[in-house]
Amino acid sequence: MVMTDLPVAVLSVTSVLLCIQLFREWTKANLCLLAIALGLTLSVKHSGLISFGFVATFGLGALLWQSHRDRRLASGRDRSGLSLFSQ
Repeated sequence: MVMTDLPVAVLSVTSVLLCIQLFREWTKANLCLLAIALGLTLSVKHSGLISFGFVATFGLGALLWQSHRDRRLASGRDRSGLSLFSQ
């Protein structure tokens, strides 16, 4: 009996951690490490697709949150600049 659940679990956790690291520090090295970890996860067992979906969902959520935060900060700067001129 071959046990393939442990490698999938380890590689899935590694993929999630590398995804978090990628959003903290966007570098090509982190992106390549995430791609390798996801590729290995999918190559071990087809149930690795679940972790791929989780990483993709997490990535999209983080991207949307970051763009929303950047827009909010940009509009806050514009408002503070306008308030200086109105006084």
